[in-house]
Amino acid sequence: MKRLFFGAQLLIAALSLATCQLANAQTTQEYSQSAGVRFGATSALTYKKFLVTEEALEIMVSGRHEGLQLTTMYVFHVPMDLAFSPNFYAYYGAGGHFGFEERNNLTKILVGTDGSAFTYENGATFFTMGADFLIGVEYRWLAAPITVSFDVKPYFDYIGFRKTDSRFWDSAISFKYIF
Repeated sequence: MKRLFFGAQLLIAALSLATCQLANAQTTQEYSQSAGVRFGATSALTYKKFLVTEEALEIMVSGRHEGLQLTTMYVFHVPMDLAFSPNFYAYYGAGGHFGFEERNNLTKILVGTDGSAFTYENGATFFTMGADFLIGVEYRWLAAPITVSFDVKPYFDYIGFRKTDSRFWDSAISFKYIF
């Protein structure tokens, strides 16, 4: 987890330097791809590539529960008609994830076929996969060139195919460099 945080800090420093050196004035509100960091309950390195106008594929690599997750989502962007700025966009999407994670709490596991025998595991590493959803607001500061966004990313997990888990308020703020 410390390596992921250090990697995120290096990415922010590199993006800041590139932003200072490569700042250019763009006149449209669209961009083709971006990469950056997501800070929140599930922090991640993120990459977004627009496939068609205002529809993008977003890939996130995140650390969660002492493990690693790869999340892929298809995201739709909708311009927000705000009087004070045309650079705000709402977005929503869905996708899935897979990876592994360690659970440090006791987990009750069924071991028999009759439904009465259980064992308990503590600190085991499990394969996990599940569904992700996304809703948020993005500000495109194309002159810099960066985006800043706030989102909520609810997810549903199958953990080791023995247990399910979900989180609705997986919220975060993201900073991405446009290129």
